[in-house]
Amino acid sequence: MFWYIISIAILFGGLVALTLHDWEYDYKDDWEIPGGIFTAMGLMCLVFTISAQIDYKMQVETYPQRKAFYESVTAGSEYEDATFRKEKAELNDGLFEAQWYKEYVSFFSLWPDEVLELEPIN
Repeated sequence: MFWYIISIAILFGGLVALTLHDWEYDYKDDWEIPGGIFTAMGLMCLVFTISAQIDYKMQVETYPQRKAFYESVTAGSEYEDATFRKEKAELNDGLFEAQWYKEYVSFFSLWPDEVLELEPIN
């Protein structure tokens, strides 16, 4: 939520700067470049926030399938076993990090609430 507020505030500030002018003295030329920069930054922040939230939601939705795969797979060699253990550790680290962000800094986190319900891979 925080990132949406910041993105919209930057976008709104840029749009205000683009339309800012005084009737006696035309200051529009002085505010066109900063207004354009702030508008572009606001749009980029908004697009980044939306795409990150969609990506995090997709990761949470596919986590049970990845967990089921890594818990059911049997390694054919020591190399495959080491690779699977490494992948499990990376997925668990990512899960613990996402859960920590959602639990302790939830105002800034883009992770969905469902991430707290997920269990690590055994």
